[in-house]
Amino acid sequence: MAEAHVVNVGLVHVGPQGSVIQKSESIKAQLNFSTEHRVIPKSTVPNSADYPTVEAYIEAEAADDFILRHLGQYMIVTIKT
Repeated sequence: MAEAHVVNVGLVHVGPQGSVIQKSESIKAQLNFSTEHRVIPKSTVPNSADYPTVEAYIEAEAADDFILRHLGQYMIVTIKT
């Protein structure tokens, strides 16, 4: 039976050090940012933890023997047969 991972991709605020800025952080921390497309964490998909870049997520999935089936602006689907 095939296993599928479906994750969403969205724009997030990223600080100068490359880490995602959380809404709970101080106003000062939220003033200097850029926006990037990142994979939104999903508890059922371990490789999506910590807002990885799209490239890093696909590489992590490949390392776990998942293959890319769909890559869109808002969603990524990988499967393992």
